[in-house]
Amino acid sequence: MTAVPPSTAFAALAAATPARLGLGRTGPRLRTAVLLRLAADRARARDAVASAVPASWPRRRGLLELATRAADRRAVVAQPRLAATLGPAAAARLRRCRRRPDVQLVVVDATAPPALARSAGPVLAALVRLLRVRRRRLGTTLFVRNARPAVGAAIARVIRPRVLCVIAGELATLDTTESLALHLAARPARGMPIATELHDVHAGGLAPRDAARAVVAWIDAMLGAGPGTPPRTRRAARTSRRKVGGKAPRRRGRNARR
Repeated sequence: MTAVPPSTAFAALAAATPARLGLGRTGPRLRTAVLLRLAADRARARDAVASAVPASWPRRRGLLELATRAADRRAVVAQPRLAATLGPAAAARLRRCRRRPDVQLVVVDATAPPALARSAGPVLAALVRLLRVRRRRLGTTLFVRNARPAVGAAIARVIRPRVLCVIAGELATLDTTESLALHLAARPARGMPIATELHDVHAGGLAPRDAARAVVAWIDAMLGAGPGTPPRTRRAARTSRRKVGGKAPRRRGRNARR
């Protein structure tokens, strides 16, 4: 049988997505080569979920390592609530960290630990550099082992950052085990849900530097002040937004009239 050449429109569509399109079939079934490739990719994904981040990885980057109540990688998948709760020792270490920063960065292994070793380093370095240029106060950068992104809520209740940024290894597709997801929340200690998410960050998807620039732009918007604005100016901006009818709000204190 002569193969039918793909149309120009189909070729453009296939080039714009990592999805598996036009795989062909033999009778009612997929071709043998396609089935074998799918089985191999599935096995690679299962290995990625079960793997662990080397102990030297957070140390080399100066990250403070914490752990959740999830005892192993299997518990991360089967018991996500444990993977979102810090263990007693981790909670004690967290209380000694820097409080009330502008931005708190948290790295979690989540469902794709290999993604951290391959993709998280460049993203983290670019984020820290861009935030320091903007004179943002950074919290102690954390790495949480056997964790889901939801562990960020437990961290935010203690640290109380203005913006929380969680960098997580994610197994979004069978195409790659190197993908990251970045989750951001403004005022997370007040119980606000994740406000913004960025997915498919890896060498073959969204470039780490581009992802860092997008995240920093969102952080600027969440903080309500432009890049490079000193803290005193940001406080003045918050005061002016609270003014009503051009007058500053009345102070309510012990001597104020009720």
